[in-house]
Amino acid sequence: IKFYWLDNSMETFIDAETLRPLKYEEKANEKDWRAVDTVLFFPEKLTFTKLRGEKLDKVEKGDAAYTEWPQDELSIVYYVRHLPLEVGKTFTVNSCVDSGLQTAVIKVVKKQPLKTVSGRKEVFQITSTLGDAEFFIGTESTRIPYQFYVKLNIGGMRATLKEYSASPVKE
Repeated sequence: IKFYWLDNSMETFIDAETLRPLKYEEKANEKDWRAVDTVLFFPEKLTFTKLRGEKLDKVEKGDAAYTEWPQDELSIVYYVRHLPLEVGKTFTVNSCVDSGLQTAVIKVVKKQPLKTVSGRKEVFQITSTLGDAEFFIGTESTRIPYQFYVKLNIGGMRATLKEYSASPVKE
């Protein structure tokens, strides 16, 4: 089995009131290859910059117009929390993936128990065609996203909520 060294990250900046992403950045730092993809969201269009190569010297820039503000690969988890979730319901969400636009199909599959940082909770199991993802969002009124899983070409990525505070963090 070959193992590859990876140090990749994804980060989204969301408007807290509208749940619209304002910036999405994905960084890949692998054995002998690097990439930084940045998407900025504006009314009616997004702009993207892709940097590639060991020295990030290969540059691609562009934009894409839209009528419905899209969600990125991370912000969609938070956006889905505010939909009227019920088992069996399906939603379509305008999404930005790889600097392009596509429609994500979101389906509320079932309710199930899940072990969480806050104890055992009832959650909605939700699937998304965006990255072939699966979310586990609490059924309570706060709709806490406890866990998500996304399939990747080389396996998968799982995120699990480790800490939750109902009040803002003071610095």
